[in-house]
Amino acid sequence: MIRDHLAAKADGKVVTTAVLGSAIALVAASTAALPYVRGYGTTLFQFVALGAAAIVESMASSSGDGHLTAVWLVALLVNLASYLIPLVLLHLFKKRASASLRVGVIFVWTVFYLAALFVLFPARDGP
Repeated sequence: MIRDHLAAKADGKVVTTAVLGSAIALVAASTAALPYVRGYGTTLFQFVALGAAAIVESMASSSGDGHLTAVWLVALLVNLASYLIPLVLLHLFKKRASASLRVGVIFVWTVFYLAALFVLFPARDGP
């Protein structure tokens, strides 16, 4: 009985880890679509893209225009940090939750985050 419980707990942890890894990969891959956003994008898009440009500009001696590769690499880090920080906080509050609840939280947060990055909360004014 204890062995079955431990096996089920381990399986839940494996599933949760696999779902989390897939979600992180999806959010990281979404960074590749950021350069193709037209207009002002969404508020989260501006935070990620313009924040990355500001970080690169502050580190470089010239404008960020000559450092587009660096801007998008920093955007990847900002995008992942923006996604992971709330997810880690959610995980800390739901530490004893079942694996299915944790997978559900990861799924809902990922869908909401990607929707906020590309669709929800359009920016009303430019940079």
